[in-house]
Amino acid sequence: MGAQPHGVGARHPLTMRIAVVGCGVFGLGCAIALRERGHEVTVFERGPIPHPRAASTDVSRTIQRLYGDRHDYIALVQAAEPVWRRWQAESRVNFYLPIGHVFLASGQDRGTRAGDSMRSLGLAPIPVAEARARFPQFAIPEDATVFFDDWGGYLVSADAVSAMANLAEGLGVIFREDGGVGTIDERTSGVDLGVGDRTLRFDLAVVATGAWLPTLLPVFRDSIAVTRQCVAFFDPVPGSEHLPGALPVFAIDSGPDRWYGHPLRDGRIKIADNDLGAIVDPDDAPEVPTAFADSARAFVGRWMPGLAEGRYAGSRACLYANTPDNDFIVDLAPGHRRVFVAGGGGGHGFKFGAIVGEIAADRIEGRDHPLGERFRLGARLSPP
Repeated sequence: MGAQPHGVGARHPLTMRIAVVGCGVFGLGCAIALRERGHEVTVFERGPIPHPRAASTDVSRTIQRLYGDRHDYIALVQAAEPVWRRWQAESRVNFYLPIGHVFLASGQDRGTRAGDSMRSLGLAPIPVAEARARFPQFAIPEDATVFFDDWGGYLVSADAVSAMANLAEGLGVIFREDGGVGTIDERTSGVDLGVGDRTLRFDLAVVATGAWLPTLLPVFRDSIAVTRQCVAFFDPVPGSEHLPGALPVFAIDSGPDRWYGHPLRDGRIKIADNDLGAIVDPDDAPEVPTAFADSARAFVGRWMPGLAEGRYAGSRACLYANTPDNDFIVDLAPGHRRVFVAGGGGGHGFKFGAIVGEIAADRIEGRDHPLGERFRLGARLSPP
């Protein structure tokens, strides 16, 4: 199913038995990276993969590099992108659509995402008249800043997770899809996982349970906010220019509007509000508030009048796990020496799933990853 990883078959002196709890994009990224280094890896999920409640199971996730002047994040996503391409080729699953990314904003001063991103990436704004001709899907005001990064696109997230799981299985990762882990107890000689009525011993564990991280490791209850995020879908009128290619991934950051969207392969358009939603209990059903449909229709009416002529096709909700500083956590859990965390992805973590595993594997093996310093805990924990 997959090529043998470097080091597998010839055990490294430091080969460990590692449990990865959670099979979203971070967990599977960790499992692949650790197995490729020769470790014995077992992953645990409390149901099918991709799990229907996981944030990774959303319809699609943007891959883009508009991170203002945060050059480490730009370097990180640029390191992740070729891994996504490699995994797509190896899995033969077409989950990565590099269709470009158009950004519409008000202003381009320093300190704005538009201005700092253009300067960091060497991009120039597109004159409004040219932007209107090039992107007729949008109602672009005279004072708008518009630019295009042909590097961007989106990942079909559930398909990507399924492909990662198949690649991991081909590498020899052991899957426990009945593996709802209830407890994690660190001992002097290992880590005990409580799975049903059994206790399983590993050398160490990686917890990558997304919104359920504070449930499994209560030390994070006051520092990770779980929010409900809603997306809406529209069916364009036949013949409109809303398919991938004609319409790239888009983001709008102007006045009160901070929305983004993807032209999906089935012809449907996904749009979502970039602002954080209400704090929720991850075990509650993620219901979409009634008012969200009105907000989505109003946004489309303001910015994409051609799409507004189509049909509102429904909505769905997913969960984000947000740290106070919006940076991930890839480090030892507080008070532990054998329990690591890969989490806090918020709304922008999926695109980095192809490289987070490498950062975690280096951290586990006692190495410094050149792009991983930001994701150590240090004194970052504080209430959201």
